[in-house]
Amino acid sequence: MAFERPPSFVAACLAAAGGHILASFLVGLVMVPLALAAWSGIVFSGDPSAASLGLVLPWVLVLAAQPFVAAWIARRGLDL
Repeated sequence: MAFERPPSFVAACLAAAGGHILASFLVGLVMVPLALAAWSGIVFSGDPSAASLGLVLPWVLVLAAQPFVAAWIARRGLDL
């Protein structure tokens, strides 16, 4: 039976920092096209209404998912 000890403080901090940086990069790759689509849709529609909210909602959801993506990446890094 193998004994598994928790990661050290330094390893946990490095995994959290790496997860944050990588998740920020990945979310940024997704956010730029969504932001451009939302901006152009709102500007060129002429009628800022509920349709505008439909364009901005995916952007907000991806932004809200960033901490969860960072935590998942950090967890995978600690499993290595």
